[in-house]
Amino acid sequence: MVPRFLLDLLDVDRRGLRRRDLFSLLADVPVRDRAGRPLPIAAWERASRDAGVVKDEQWIPRLRSYAAWQRRAAADRHGDEEPALDSPAVSPAADAAESLATFVTDLRDDLGPAGATRPWSAWADWAVGQINDRLGTATLQHLSEAEFQAWEHTTRVLDRLRHLDGVGVPATRSEFRAVFAGRVGMLTVHEDERKGGGPGFGGYTMILPPDNPLPM
Repeated sequence: MVPRFLLDLLDVDRRGLRRRDLFSLLADVPVRDRAGRPLPIAAWERASRDAGVVKDEQWIPRLRSYAAWQRRAAADRHGDEEPALDSPAVSPAADAAESLATFVTDLRDDLGPAGATRPWSAWADWAVGQINDRLGTATLQHLSEAEFQAWEHTTRVLDRLRHLDGVGVPATRSEFRAVFAGRVGMLTVHEDERKGGGPGFGGYTMILPPDNPLPM
């Protein structure tokens, strides 16, 4: 789970932050908010679909417009001419749209520009922070034995990648992802292999070398 989450997160906006890619990430692993609460994925997916969000630039304007429309509709149902700014009409659909817009803004801030570079150690720190913040203690403390080993392996790989500061130039997010994927041993499983019931695990096959040190 942990290496799969990190690989998908690093690559989630490779074609812009598309709706299908974001919800593929959120459906694959139990992502949580900063307070450790499960995300309202089903409500978010309905709100984004009803708002007409498909691709990157549509998230914020369409979600905000949809939330405002839902609050006006809720006010109409209760006989209010216009919802007050300090006490907006209650609307679960509007709440979902607004919280999703906040989540998307936060995610974009965390990802940063695709072409921006950071030292390898900074990317490793970023990755650890994303794992801790977005998966959360509740998830990490209840991993199966195999998943726990995968998390430990991920942590060891990230620690070793920090040492590339001394021998390499700062990397982009995609460059960091490519090297991390190679070191952690995650290989993409072809779609036809998954459909045929071949080996695979959430879109990836994981090869763990438990005793041999990773080559740098």
